[in-house]
Amino acid sequence: MLPLDPVSLDDAAVRLDVPRSTVGVWVHRYKVRRVGTVARRAFIDFWDLAAVEMCLRTGRTVPATPADRDALRHPAAA
Repeated sequence: MLPLDPVSLDDAAVRLDVPRSTVGVWVHRYKVRRVGTVARRAFIDFWDLAAVEMCLRTGRTVPATPADRDALRHPAAA
């Protein structure tokens, strides 16, 4: 597994320049890797979410699992 970059959904929305609600939908729909929660605040792997966003913006099919998305980022990681 590749290194994680834990971010809150709010921070991820700012970094990707998309609405917070869109990030929430992507996290649920594509089962983005969750890192954990702190005080009811969910943290996700930013690079997994960024791979989802890249697929959606370029018209590719979003791979079903975080491991498959890791392979998009670094083919040798698969």
